[in-house]
Amino acid sequence: MQFEKILDEVGGFGLYQKVMCFSMIPFTTGLCGMVYYVQLIVLSVPDFRCAFPKTSTLSIPNAHTLSTTNSSTNAATVSSVYTGMSYNMSTGNDTEIFFHSTCHYPAEGADGAEIPCTDWVFDDVNMLPTLSTENLWVCENAWRPYTIMTMFWVGNVVGALSMGLVSDRFGRRPALLVCCLLYGTAGVASAFVSNFYAFLVLRMLVGSVHHTLPHLSFVIVLEFCSSSRRVVPLFVVTMIYTVASMLATVLAYSIWGWRTLVVITAAPALAIVFIYHWIPESASWQLTQGKIEEATTKLHHIASVNGKNLSRENISKIIAKATNNVELVSNKKDSEINNQHDDSSYTNTKLLSVLLTYPILRRRIIIVMIIWMLGCMCYYGHAQNTANMGKHLLLNYFLGAAAEIPSWATPFLIERFGRKPPLFAVFLLSGVAGIVYCGLVGVVNVSAVGLIGRLAVSAVYCITLQYGPEVFPTVVRGQGVAMAETLAGIAILLSPAIGYLEEYYNGLPLLVFGLLGCIAAGLTLLLPETKGISLPNTPEEAENITPSN
Repeated sequence: MQFEKILDEVGGFGLYQKVMCFSMIPFTTGLCGMVYYVQLIVLSVPDFRCAFPKTSTLSIPNAHTLSTTNSSTNAATVSSVYTGMSYNMSTGNDTEIFFHSTCHYPAEGADGAEIPCTDWVFDDVNMLPTLSTENLWVCENAWRPYTIMTMFWVGNVVGALSMGLVSDRFGRRPALLVCCLLYGTAGVASAFVSNFYAFLVLRMLVGSVHHTLPHLSFVIVLEFCSSSRRVVPLFVVTMIYTVASMLATVLAYSIWGWRTLVVITAAPALAIVFIYHWIPESASWQLTQGKIEEATTKLHHIASVNGKNLSRENISKIIAKATNNVELVSNKKDSEINNQHDDSSYTNTKLLSVLLTYPILRRRIIIVMIIWMLGCMCYYGHAQNTANMGKHLLLNYFLGAAAEIPSWATPFLIERFGRKPPLFAVFLLSGVAGIVYCGLVGVVNVSAVGLIGRLAVSAVYCITLQYGPEVFPTVVRGQGVAMAETLAGIAILLSPAIGYLEEYYNGLPLLVFGLLGCIAAGLTLLLPETKGISLPNTPEEAENITPSN
């Protein structure tokens, strides 16, 4: 189906598409950026120390900057036997040494004996009180925040696949409604529970639609845009996610309360109830499903908004002309449209069927899956490395998000040079940066090298988001993106395990991510170029994208 020709007639990037692009994408992507960063903040554990018994013989300078979990704890003093280990007597500076995240303190009068801490003092000057500090999730309970984050991504793996099936079977619009309602309801509810397991289940539900929500709205907008303007939605996604992530840290600093922060960032998702009427269904998807009347009505409305003087009859003729050489599913009342194949050719098309039937497309889809997976793994791996820039956690999060601002240029680069060459270049750059970082860490200051790697993988993520959906045909695009997101979720689950290699050698995690980046760069060369090519609607069209492109 030459849907691109239909868009040329009704307007491929007129007022209608601009309104969609600058309203739907900021709504969903902005939500997800804030919710995810708020979750990181809520589960963060600032520097801490044992809350020692009130047997101190030495006052601690700047004691007003310290706080305790329980009011009964004396934050201004520490046990005298422990003071010599934590307090710098020569400089009088306890700021850097005092909060050293210990789980035991020496027993007075016992050589080498230690007593387990039962209460802790947290540095709440540089970080607001969080769920983790409120529930003392440190030391023997330090696994709890990690488990919540892990189950969040487990939910993402399960939800991405199921929502992809819903998207291709029932449409992009209903799937978006389900995602928003679940995202908002579970997100708000998690602010009102204190039980670990209840919070875990609710965040798992939030995670089940976390990636699907912004990607679904992106796909809706993408399917309405002509090939020459498909990078505009990508630019909006890139920009909004960065701004939303930075805004989350600003809100955290301003509100200084994790429950309120969770509510005000999750609740806007429920606004879908009021705006659902104005969210369009993908006309391209409607045509591939035989919903000719609905697609004609939608395209006529688009033409009207874009200032195109086309009657409904003209739209019908344009659709008939664009689809007369394609396997288009038609309802019986639309049987006047010329079809060369059976009416049910593409209804309920399954991704597995496409993979088994079309060998060239199968190879490309598998490569896209691997690249998507490696891109996400490397992105989150580099992000973990930039999180340890100092003691001020909110500032770390803010700077980590701000480091992605240069990646806003990515859409313009892929519009100028295509998708494949820039993706190869940034994958390779991230790989080389990771390898160099590993080789030089401990010898010279390699912060700049790490930052270059972070910028490169940010660009990788942006290009993959654009490149992947352009390879999938419309009839399985939702399932394809969902499967890619499922693999990405699995990769993200593995990312913290790779990050744990830092316990053995500081540069080892980035060495692994660097090598993976180089492998992904090589795989990129096996994909076709999709710049300037109409989005394929059928497997045949996707199969016939020439390798030389």
